[in-house]
Amino acid sequence: MVSEIISWGVKPRMVTGDSWYSGVENLKFLKNQKLGFLFGIEKNRTVSNEPRKYCQISTLAIPEEGLRTHLKEFGFIKLFRKDFKKEDSRHYILYLPDEEKIQDITRNEFITIHDTHWGSGLKTKLS
Repeated sequence: MVSEIISWGVKPRMVTGDSWYSGVENLKFLKNQKLGFLFGIEKNRTVSNEPRKYCQISTLAIPEEGLRTHLKEFGFIKLFRKDFKKEDSRHYILYLPDEEKIQDITRNEFITIHDTHWGSGLKTKLS
């Protein structure tokens, strides 16, 4: 779908999706297209804060403002955790084509992108 949109001359600022679409092949495709993204990611995916020392996302202490880390087989991303009242936490990865700007993404920006994707930030009034 993204290839088709690009062929129309449209370049999205951000691509979002759930963990179903967060496979390395999809992530690398978006990176090669120079597109930013926010995807849900499974808690068993591996990241590294130190060279060649990988651990599962579920074992990390992730600060409120997110954690810049290296996703195995991909590159640097910013990792966020979002807690829900009725279920366990979910994890999300955010990538920007300008990797230096990843660190500057705030919790509020993450929440805005997340809520826009999931529709919880959009309210409509029906008359």
